[in-house]
Amino acid sequence: MNLHIDGTQWDEQSLAAIRCYVPRDGEYELAYSGGKDSDVILDLVKRAGVPFLARYNFSPIDPLFVEKA
Repeated sequence: MNLHIDGTQWDEQSLAAIRCYVPRDGEYELAYSGGKDSDVILDLVKRAGVPFLARYNFSPIDPLFVEKA
């Protein structure tokens, strides 16, 4: 596991930040695209044990594959 300059693990710092900024009026709302970045954030939020709602969000950056005849 990679360590930060202060000796803590990167994922533990991420989990602490997620727990620190939980919205006062409810839960996190994640725009989930199904990509690797979304998978990491979803995993971190689950591990942090905070309330969240993940919604699928199509990312226009993703390439569309069109087959031409």
